[in-house]
Amino acid sequence: MSLRDRNVIVEGLVREYRDALTRFFVRRTSDAAEAEELTNELFFRLIRRLNRQPVENPQAFLFHAAANLVNDRHRRLKSRQMYVASNPDAKGDGIEDISPERVLEGKQALQAVMRLLDGVDTRTRDVFLLHRVHGMKYAEIANAYGISVSSVEKYIMKCLVQIAKHSGDKA
Repeated sequence: MSLRDRNVIVEGLVREYRDALTRFFVRRTSDAAEAEELTNELFFRLIRRLNRQPVENPQAFLFHAAANLVNDRHRRLKSRQMYVASNPDAKGDGIEDISPERVLEGKQALQAVMRLLDGVDTRTRDVFLLHRVHGMKYAEIANAYGISVSSVEKYIMKCLVQIAKHSGDKA
């Protein structure tokens, strides 16, 4: 499958299923911002998967992966709650020890993503980095830039498509 074919498939799936998947996540998380993030993570996983191998039924992949994302989220929350309950000194702030190797891996991964984003405008790249690197929620980014959450979603999707294009060249 060509890179162009993959991009057409992903863009079509985004148009067709984005709203339904976001509603699916909202029902399971009760958090619209998290639902948006999970939806984007889902499409990002699809792009990575398509870069490695073809997917026979992309729609089935999306909904199966969506269920897995929700299950993973619940397991993480449960594990975190159990840890905090069993460790009274733990604040549950999510801080973990970071080895020098993890720091190096993170820097290299960020440099690779920055190279992949060379083809997008500054605002689009900044919005993507605020979300993916700095962990800001869509609503926070929208507030900071004075734009709609929908615009934030579009900027992030534009970056994901750019990443898919470039990583597809190397796959």
